[in-house]
Amino acid sequence: MIIVKDVKKFFDNGLTVALNGVSLQISKGEVVAISGPSGCGKSTLLNIIGTLEVPTSGEVFIEGENISKYYSQYNFRAKTIGFVFQFHYLIPTMTLIENVELPMYSLSIPKNLRREKAKHILDCMGLSDRANFFPTKVSGGERQRAAIARAIANDPKIILADEPTGNLDIDNGEMVMNYLLNLCKKESITLLITTHNPSVASMAGRIIYMKNGKVEK
Repeated sequence: MIIVKDVKKFFDNGLTVALNGVSLQISKGEVVAISGPSGCGKSTLLNIIGTLEVPTSGEVFIEGENISKYYSQYNFRAKTIGFVFQFHYLIPTMTLIENVELPMYSLSIPKNLRREKAKHILDCMGLSDRANFFPTKVSGGERQRAAIARAIANDPKIILADEPTGNLDIDNGEMVMNYLLNLCKKESITLLITTHNPSVASMAGRIIYMKNGKVEK
């Protein structure tokens, strides 16, 4: 599903090494946690897999296709990848259901189908009674669940979750992780999570440890 081959990423004209020859493989439907200290390259790796950043060298393949040509191509991301971040990044002037509908505009999904699908997803996330609330009027856990709902709106093959529980308390963090894991199992979605939290990492099927821009084991 995902193959990363000897990926390197440098910043500041090569003075800062974010990734230093990372190679890994992730199978379809697999749940993988990437763990390691701050600055080890976790988020940079996730961004490169998600086509948000371009590697300095190396290659990334998704389903056998080299995705380097898709960097900055929004439509590819919209169809293939769902993003969940530490901070929900919901648009505060839009209700939860409007936030969930937002990615569907890129695929020109008709208005009535957007609304119907968004309602269904929010119901699956236990948020049907919060659909017309603004993000500031719901709890942190509910906001993050709404962010997950938005991430899956276009039926992605891959979810990239960057510290998805990092801004939540223990109970809400566990709830969000359970929603993510159950969803990915049900829909055979490949899930890649970055986390500092050992208890979150332990919920994945496999843990990849990183240090100084390299995969340790």
